[in-house]
Amino acid sequence: MRLRLLHILHSSTYMRIFIFGLMIASPAALACEKGSTSRMYSIDALNLTLDLGSQDRSIPALQEAIGVLFALDDEPESPLNNALSLAEGEGEDKLTHAKQSLLAHLNRPETKLVLLEGKDDGRGFQPERGESTETNWVFSLIIPSLSDHIYWVVLPKNPQPASKGYVYGFN
Repeated sequence: MRLRLLHILHSSTYMRIFIFGLMIASPAALACEKGSTSRMYSIDALNLTLDLGSQDRSIPALQEAIGVLFALDDEPESPLNNALSLAEGEGEDKLTHAKQSLLAHLNRPETKLVLLEGKDDGRGFQPERGESTETNWVFSLIIPSLSDHIYWVVLPKNPQPASKGYVYGFN
């Protein structure tokens, strides 16, 4: 069960989201924290700056992008792997600490997630690997408190069974 108070302040295309909440941990939430799924990490639980351009918060890719950030991957410079390199502990404890650390970094006001809508739209950073915004939802992400990397979260707009979203970084 989650109780929360949501206060949204609008400033042109930017939204600052402030959440004050109380989470009562259920066995399912604890299992999610220990496991590889990331459903408990919600865009509504973050205090980061969003720039969604002409889109609104209802786009399904927004929550999926947050999930991709907390999924283990093979990208050496993904946000979770950068947090893992700094985390203490071993095994599942280290992963849990890394996810908690990443969540804390994402929850800082200087963190910025930008939905890119086209080449050189003047917002965010264009993807290092040249992914198309025509066929993908592409988010540019900066997390200054974690590292000097620029990250991109890429999600297919029309996913096929074998396709999935991914994240990578570059500094």
